[in-house]
Amino acid sequence: MPSYLVETSRKNYTLLRILSITTGLLLLPTAYISILSGVCLRIPGLVETITIGLLDGYPECSYLHLQILPIILSTLAIIHTIATIELLYPITSRDNRLLVLAYNILRITSWILIVQVIITTIAYYIT
Repeated sequence: MPSYLVETSRKNYTLLRILSITTGLLLLPTAYISILSGVCLRIPGLVETITIGLLDGYPECSYLHLQILPIILSTLAIIHTIATIELLYPITSRDNRLLVLAYNILRITSWILIVQVIITTIAYYIT
């Protein structure tokens, strides 16, 4: 393999690792806020106590949970999934045919789900 291709491959791998780690770290608190706002929709007084008044009412919780967080979570999840799936390619590009088949099935399934999430998100915000 030519040296410039190896260098490009290393840069892409580093970028994918940074994207995967960053989006993974961003998904954690975002998912936690989503859980809290969902519980707030069910039991408003409980979350007001836990969050020290940050989520203090049903309107704030419903706006956060139903309008803001879905687009943030879906965007972060899509980027995280793509980066992580592509990070697995060097591991599966060896001679093990079963592993390559499993990777390709995972990759195709992930892309189908990503397209579905994008279409659903667009349709939700258009209507």
